[in-house]
Amino acid sequence: MVSSLLLIDRNTGFTMGEWFVDPASNVVMNSHGKRRLQPRVMDVLVYLAERPGKVTSRSELLAAIWPGLVVTEDALNRAISDLRKVLGDPFDHPRIIETIRKRGYRLLQPVARSEGEAGMSADIAGSDDPPGKSRNSSTIPNHVHWKTVGITAALVTAFWFGVFALFSDVEKEMIMTKMVNVEITRIGPRTH
Repeated sequence: MVSSLLLIDRNTGFTMGEWFVDPASNVVMNSHGKRRLQPRVMDVLVYLAERPGKVTSRSELLAAIWPGLVVTEDALNRAISDLRKVLGDPFDHPRIIETIRKRGYRLLQPVARSEGEAGMSADIAGSDDPPGKSRNSSTIPNHVHWKTVGITAALVTAFWFGVFALFSDVEKEMIMTKMVNVEITRIGPRTH
């Protein structure tokens, strides 16, 4: 039995199980957020998705994804590994991409062409994660990063004030005198 080829429009994307795949922007997304893929990694995913359930040989994938280029199977191994990592698909218990030993790879998820998935992609991209849910660092708002920097700076400052408070008054005066002397030495002697 010959599997039919599913032609995927790279502009509208497709669904693959719980994932919406947008090849035009190299993005995959689900209810937990969106993740970017390298262009060749997306090409591998699209190629497999056009042949759902069919075993695709390594040599066929290499020829299709890297046409006219001399690449080792490491490039394909890395692309499959990156896909598994992004999609949360463990190698030992695959749900999305199955390795067929000595033969190639097979996409296990059902694939459907996207008809006007723009609404779905907007809903998924704009969805808020439940509280306490970890997010990909690229989707963390900038204000969260600045809060982290501010808290870290405050803790470091408090630590050093605490350490400085441990010194006796005589030791503090010696430290301050040395700091002033070093600064005066840097400036040089005053001449009138």
